[in-house]
Amino acid sequence: MVVTTSDVAVLEDGGREASPVLVEGLRKLVEADADLVCPVTEEFLLRFLWAADLDVKKSYHLLQEYFAARRDFPDVFLLNNPHDYLPIFKSNELGFELNERDPLGRRIFVARIGK
Repeated sequence: MVVTTSDVAVLEDGGREASPVLVEGLRKLVEADADLVCPVTEEFLLRFLWAADLDVKKSYHLLQEYFAARRDFPDVFLLNNPHDYLPIFKSNELGFELNERDPLGRRIFVARIGK
């Protein structure tokens, strides 16, 4: 799908808003994929559109990867308390934590994507 300037509205404050055309484009891709069973509400699909900078194809790929990860690693998605994730991060399977902190004092975790 080709995104035109009419598909992305620029708000008065300089922000952007996805048009229904983008949401509908992503919805059609999801509904056409028999292997992908997921919500197709506007609220749910907008999460992936924003994560992919309003690119429908990238959003669809991101959505596929997300549900593949949920299928392949269900135990990770069952955890509700952030402290439950500490053993996963400390195992260094997904990446590693730097000794330094960012300027705001937050810890920095480097993820090894695709490993």
